Amino acid sequence: MLDKDNKYVQVAERCLEMNIPFALYMFPDDESFHFVAAQKVKDISVADFCEKSPAGTFAISPFIPSKTIEVIVPQLTPEDILELKTVVCESGNENFPFETTFEEYSQSAATVISLLKQSGGKVVLSRVIVAEGKNPISVALSYFSSLPSTFRSIFYTPSKGIWLGATPEILAAYSAIDKKLHTMSLAGTRLYGTDGEWDEKNIEEHNFVTDFIRSVLTDRCGKIKISAPFSLRYDSVEHLCETIEAHDVTDFASVLSNLSPTPAVCGTPRDFALDAIRQAEAHSRDCYGGWLGVKAGGEIRTFVNLRCTKIYPGKNTGTNIYMVYAGGGFTAESVIEDEWSEAGQKASSLLKFLKRM
Repeated sequence: MLDKDNKYVQVAERCLEMNIPFALYMFPDDESFHFVAAQKVKDISVADFCEKSPAGTFAISPFIPSKTIEVIVPQLTPEDILELKTVVCESGNENFPFETTFEEYSQSAATVISLLKQSGGKVVLSRVIVAEGKNPISVALSYFSSLPSTFRSIFYTPSKGIWLGATPEILAAYSAIDKKLHTMSLAGTRLYGTDGEWDEKNIEEHNFVTDFIRSVLTDRCGKIKISAPFSLRYDSVEHLCETIEAHDVTDFASVLSNLSPTPAVCGTPRDFALDAIRQAEAHSRDCYGGWLGVKAGGEIRTFVNLRCTKIYPGKNTGTNIYMVYAGGGFTAESVIEDEWSEAGQKASSLLKFLKRM
């Protein structure tokens, strides 16, 4: 279990109490906390985040790309926060969560499968599972401890509310020093320990992502190297994965803007998939499936915001409502019940901690 008495953990708790924009996060395979807080969130372009923002800046880009992203720049120290006596800003977290029913999901999925049988391609549909839990920081510490190989974060801004997640997926990591980029193609899901080769449906779903990433990088990078496929475990499930390396990257902001959303969280062709999602899903994805990024000196590390939840204050004192997001990729061959179950498996890592609290 991670240290609840860590200075940054305690200050993050204070930020939640006072509506101070902040992010508390941990990089994969690193047990060090990183923290950033500001009196006010800024809206800037992806290019400005990549090229002009100071080290330590935390970026939040929603699922549906826009001209600007929110950033929390290093402005308030832990000492500053502890000295504050009044709320910094009003919370904008007013909408109450709702859960996706199987009937709603199956109707949307049937329509999507029908479209895919005519056109081919892939569409990722998501569902929302609502659960009650205790203090967000306590949940975060338990969740983070269980998944050390992921990018783990909890953050708050007035417009986005409180988000908590532990994602296995790198969107892109870039070094300005050697102009090199690392990313991954992560798509296809089955229960961890499943015997035998991956089935055709999962391989097809995975290949859509690899081909898309290759197409984005080809016009913006030099040499591209793609690893052999392998299985990557995430708690009770495993994903089909390939690591990708690109050299001579001259415009990382352009790469970043064009990579998101990938077919792993959206589908392909992208415009077709986005339109299908808008029509099929009753809920807003907001930050789910978008990306989170950190500026660290000459490096920029970005991650797809998956295995995440948006958190609302509960009706009873001391409780919170967790709106947990999970999704699965549909092709023409998909079975609705299987995709529903797969999304539930992806959400189970977080849900089990909420049940324990």
